[in-house]
Amino acid sequence: VGRFMREVARDIAYRAIRNRGTIGGSLCHADPAADWVSVLQLLSATVAIHGVAGSRDVPASAFMSSAFSTVLNASELVVAIRVPVLSVSARWSYRKFCRKPGEFAEALACVLVDPVHDVCRAVIGATDGCPLRIDDARLLLSVHDEGTIREVLARADLNEDAYAAQLRYVMVSRALAALDSA
Repeated sequence: VGRFMREVARDIAYRAIRNRGTIGGSLCHADPAADWVSVLQLLSATVAIHGVAGSRDVPASAFMSSAFSTVLNASELVVAIRVPVLSVSARWSYRKFCRKPGEFAEALACVLVDPVHDVCRAVIGATDGCPLRIDDARLLLSVHDEGTIREVLARADLNEDAYAAQLRYVMVSRALAALDSA
């Protein structure tokens, strides 16, 4: 997990943001184009929340309720993010498109395969709302031809124009291809 998260972090924004920003802050900001919002869902992280009413744990996939909105109540804080350990045989890939370095992604896709834990998951981020999490991405991985990828994206009903649809298709294709070469 550490190596994967380091690889993601190295391409986030600019040096000042990487050095001062936090994963929890990014998650609470809940920008659908943010890297950690998608990556933590991919990794099945858990968000530990504490407030005046007590403590609770929320899966990262349920933490963001819509673009720029979370399940946090006004009196609550994120106190920890727990990321499960991957097996040594786990493979992952993360691809994003930004017009220039440091910007939020216009399209992003990440894939995780961990055969020991029976995980084959994909997340498509930089949407108008919450990232699209595909818990069983075996079809994408086994076939991953253009028609299959476009069909999965069409079923997601992302309400996007042709340019955004093409960018998303390319990022998913590249994430799958990078996973194959890993």
